[in-house]
Amino acid sequence: MILFFLILFGRSLLVASRAPDNDGRLVGVGLVTVLATQTFLNIGGVTKFVPLTGLPLPFISHGGSSLITGFIGIGILLAVSDGQPAAPPRNRIAKPAKGVSRKGAQRNRRTSTD
Repeated sequence: MILFFLILFGRSLLVASRAPDNDGRLVGVGLVTVLATQTFLNIGGVTKFVPLTGLPLPFISHGGSSLITGFIGIGILLAVSDGQPAAPPRNRIAKPAKGVSRKGAQRNRRTSTD
């Protein structure tokens, strides 16, 4: 479960760092900070690392308003990620095998059909 949260926070920070403007970056980092703090306080309280505060674990512990607030935060983070420029398209042209040039392959096709 902790690994899931670490991946979620890492990917969220990546989305925030790639935001096209400063407002998106600040909103993204703020949302990640709120969720990470809430997660740390809950897990730390359960493991007796920090005093128990009564905050529910995001997306896991029951609590209607906390769940709705978490989903709204992730929705805003998704809206920030939608504003990012698209990744450049991959080159889908097949590369020739080693030792075979394209001209040679085309020449061999012409001679085999004649």
